[in-house]
Amino acid sequence: IEDRAVGAVKYGLEALKLCAPLVIAFNPEFSKIDIASLGETISYKVGGKTELPQSGLWKITVLENKNGSQKDKAYLLAKGEKTSVAIPTEQMEDGSQVCLPITGIPRLFLGFPLIGTENFSFPAVINSFGFTPTENRDGVYLGRSEDEANRENEAIIEEAYGLLVKLVQFVAASGYRNVYELANVPAIREQKWLNKGWLQETLKDQFIGKVRQTPAVLNENGDTRAPEDATLPLAKTDVGVKDLWDLLDKTEGFRDTLPRRNEAVGWWVALKSWAVVQDGEPLSLFGEAMDGKKLVSNIEKKTHKNGNCGKSEDLRNLLREDEDIEAVEWLNRLHKFLDKDGLREAVSEYHIVLDQDDFLDKLSNLHRDQDISEELKDIAELLNWKVRQKLRDKRLTALADQIGAGEWDREYVLGEILKDIRKRAEDNPDDKFAQASVRLFKWIVDQEDWSRLRGFPVFAKQDDSDSLKVLYLPQAAEDNDRPLAPVGAWAQALQKFSDLFPPTRILSDAFFEQVPSPDTWQKLNEHGFIRTDVVITNNDYVNFKEFLLDEPLADGNHITANPVRVRDIVYRGEIMNRVRDSRDRAFLFWCFLTEWLIQKDIGCLDLKMAECECEDEHRYYQALWLKPLRENPWIRLKNDARTGATAQSLADLLRDNGWEASSLSKRAIKLLEAIGVAQLDLTLEFVAENSENRQELESAFTDILATTGGDINYLNQAREVIKDCKKIKKRVQDNQCLGKRVEKLVRESLESADFAVKREPIGSDFEIEHDSVENEKEMGIKVDRENQSWLVEVKATRSQEVRMTDTQAKKAVEQRDRFLLCVVPVGDATPDLDTVRDNMRFVENIGGRVDRLCDDLNDLEELRDDITADESSGVQLEVLSGTARIRVRSSVWENDGFPLEDLAERLG
Repeated sequence: IEDRAVGAVKYGLEALKLCAPLVIAFNPEFSKIDIASLGETISYKVGGKTELPQSGLWKITVLENKNGSQKDKAYLLAKGEKTSVAIPTEQMEDGSQVCLPITGIPRLFLGFPLIGTENFSFPAVINSFGFTPTENRDGVYLGRSEDEANRENEAIIEEAYGLLVKLVQFVAASGYRNVYELANVPAIREQKWLNKGWLQETLKDQFIGKVRQTPAVLNENGDTRAPEDATLPLAKTDVGVKDLWDLLDKTEGFRDTLPRRNEAVGWWVALKSWAVVQDGEPLSLFGEAMDGKKLVSNIEKKTHKNGNCGKSEDLRNLLREDEDIEAVEWLNRLHKFLDKDGLREAVSEYHIVLDQDDFLDKLSNLHRDQDISEELKDIAELLNWKVRQKLRDKRLTALADQIGAGEWDREYVLGEILKDIRKRAEDNPDDKFAQASVRLFKWIVDQEDWSRLRGFPVFAKQDDSDSLKVLYLPQAAEDNDRPLAPVGAWAQALQKFSDLFPPTRILSDAFFEQVPSPDTWQKLNEHGFIRTDVVITNNDYVNFKEFLLDEPLADGNHITANPVRVRDIVYRGEIMNRVRDSRDRAFLFWCFLTEWLIQKDIGCLDLKMAECECEDEHRYYQALWLKPLRENPWIRLKNDARTGATAQSLADLLRDNGWEASSLSKRAIKLLEAIGVAQLDLTLEFVAENSENRQELESAFTDILATTGGDINYLNQAREVIKDCKKIKKRVQDNQCLGKRVEKLVRESLESADFAVKREPIGSDFEIEHDSVENEKEMGIKVDRENQSWLVEVKATRSQEVRMTDTQAKKAVEQRDRFLLCVVPVGDATPDLDTVRDNMRFVENIGGRVDRLCDDLNDLEELRDDITADESSGVQLEVLSGTARIRVRSSVWENDGFPLEDLAERLG
């Protein structure tokens, strides 16, 4: 062989090796084919031929022996009247059978291969001895004419397609893998001997149409179904096919219709080959074709019902319950697939993008969220702006680089909310406005984005009306017309005076509930948005007529020559209007002045000297609020008339509110002096209820002055004596109240035990004593039962002892057997019936215990220095401030006393 022919020989030998097994299978006349070449010897022979249960189907095994090594090649053969069709198969190590592709082998045999038919549109090998080949034996005439040979060739091909469908049905039913190899039709090539149109129609009618109706697609469960009833994933790449298969497999209703995952690409190739034959697109030609766009359309139809957008829950309901996958995760996979498969436009055409309100929408309708605060979104939705329905879910990371409808950031959303709040403030400051104002205020404060608060609409503390009073925070820091902070942000001592200030000037408590930090409110004060204090201090040129002066001004203008320091109260005019309309508020104002303002505003009562434009100097009080306090009628009288601050009007106001004239501090006295009210006049008016009382007081005071000669030391001593008397009087009053209550409770307890009780005074009702009055009260009662009576002396005490007067002691000695001492320890709390009943103790023979002390009382004057205590009996004689009493210690009633329940038995 010449060198130039070596290549052709080698090619021919390789082609022979491929075709030899089929030649042996198709031609029973051949028992063996040997091929010998340099260094290699191969032989082929039929090893077995088995007729299958299906009519006309055979399994043929061809033995290949290569240099002594044997290998089996298996073929399935379908025989018809005019032709046979063969397909190669292989048994895998796991025992499964696999259909093999036809590669490099002529598809048409006439006993021997017709070289040149390797690309004929048939996915198996046809052998027919009825073929009429072309002159060069490179094909057979098909559809080229109406002669006998042409028609016979066409009939053979048509029968072959039917036999191939039969093979497809068999291998699928037998569980063969890769059945798609028999459905993958090579594209029709232009051939001189072939009418392409005829073959297209034949393939469509005789094979593609029939194989689509043949149960050939094996699913993951091992079941088969016809391709037209299956779901065949369609994508641009084999990787995309598998990704789409995974998406479909997670979707309810697709698992049974999908081919096995490892066969999905094969069916994808077969599907595309059918479309090529028919000069069309798989999706438009075959209903079983399912690409990404068709999938999203299917999803939209099932979730977007009646024009209403579906939600993630609806999408999750479309996913298989046995798959642990969330809707968002599935959507991310879908969007990644669509992007890789060139179907990015689908996300703008279909409702398959989740917004932040959990609805499915088009990407073209949704904006990319540039880290917008969740609180801002909440506030927007409070104002009926469904902002989350305009933002795509940030969890859709597969769409992170896609713009969609554009981008929304914090600045945009914040700006829109501010516009809405301001408009509502002007048009209809309703509850939604209030909630949004408070929440946005807090958000801005938390961000410390102070500039956003310039002109920000807030609302005031509720007054008597139902409508909201809108306030606007100052546009500039130097603007003095700024509201007061919520009351909760004020100093604790100032809060109780909040009713003095106009509620329409105070921020609602709702703002403090959201921003409770005092430090934050102080920052707001420093930035000039609100006030946390009610005292204003600044330097300015002032008309002296605004000040309270200690001298009259001459006619003309009187302006300070230089800026002077002035002090005032915020919203003073409105405060005075509120004060003059209510006596209660007028009294509160007095307390505010004397208890808080003059203590806080230290320099308010100081007289200052300043130059005037008139070239003179004037003395003035720095506090501007002093002048209206002195000159304006701010005290409402009982007849609803108004008057200024005089000794009489102030005394009448303060007396009605339980105020004590003695509570005036030195600074309060100085305040009275500034507003022209003398302390002495106020005191006299305060304690005198009418003009007669006042005259008597003035006369008594004049006598005191005359008696003491006006000596301040004597006057101070008199004052202390009066104070002591007042204390004693109060203690007596308290003691009387306690005694009456305990007496009542003791009587009720005895009567409940069937004793008749009546009041029986013993000695005096009570006696003042410097260390005992507040601890005990003397009561005597008479107890009758069954024609017998006893005298009971009741002692209530808060200490460890009680005291008996000499009269009571002598009565105890005189009525020795009929006299009982009843002691009721009451502690610090106000006693109730149960406490008295449980704690009262009765002591018998108290007369025997005090008998000796009563004798001592008779010789008191002589024995005063020699009297000793009788420690053993629990009683003791004491003499204090000239008054003698017998002290009875707690050991007497604790050790020897008995309770109420034993009283009847002991007296019986």
